Amino acid sequence: MTRDEAYSIISELNEEAHSSTWDSWVEADELGESDEEEDWAMAEERREEASEEQSGFFRVEFGNLKEEQQDAIWSWAMKDEDFAEDMKGWYGQTEFDEYIAELETE
Repeated sequence: MTRDEAYSIISELNEEAHSSTWDSWVEADELGESDEEEDWAMAEERREEASEEQSGFFRVEFGNLKEEQQDAIWSWAMKDEDFAEDMKGWYGQTEFDEYIAELETE
């Protein structure tokens, strides 16, 4: 699988995950645009929750890919820094780091 093919797959998964969490992102944006200062802190918390929720959707759908697709994507994530940065953001930083560490010890 080429880098572009792999990137296309994870990009599409991220779009699907974002769509699945759209309401959470809208809620966070609305809180952030509030005139009430106390809502701003809640907006930041809601953004973090929306991001975690989106990453969760991404990981579930990633797990539904064929094993050879997953393997190719992880391979690109391990050898291409730019690819890895996007993958980390979409998969979840902690979960990404843990999975890469597992791969490196195999």
